[in-house]
Amino acid sequence: VVVTNPPYKRTGSGIVNPDEPKAISRHEVHCTIDGVIDAAAYLLKPGGRFYMIHRPERLAEIIYLMKQKGIEPKVLRMVHPSIYKKANIILISGTLGGRPFLKVQEPLYVYNLDGSYTDEINRIYHREDSHG
Repeated sequence: VVVTNPPYKRTGSGIVNPDEPKAISRHEVHCTIDGVIDAAAYLLKPGGRFYMIHRPERLAEIIYLMKQKGIEPKVLRMVHPSIYKKANIILISGTLGGRPFLKVQEPLYVYNLDGSYTDEINRIYHREDSHG
């Protein structure tokens, strides 16, 4: 298994934080999506799973690179801050050498309209309710 949450922005896009650690974590200063997916393909055994958290605007590029490196996209889930807001995160997984078949899951909503966490987020965080 390879799990990654790489920098989301290409170098040269957006405002780069002058604080180097923040710049490295947000922009492709030391690694690119291509490099991350290439490393995953190298590290995985056939049938191994790859999991990535990224931004929706880079989805086409991610799927293209995964397929190019032999990692077949298997599951995609969009994460929305709340029901009326567009997705701002994607969760995607793939299998090295897998057969083509992509399952698009139901969206994950983080917040209810009142600002509390949704029941699913509470379950993920192992919280009994949204207040504690």
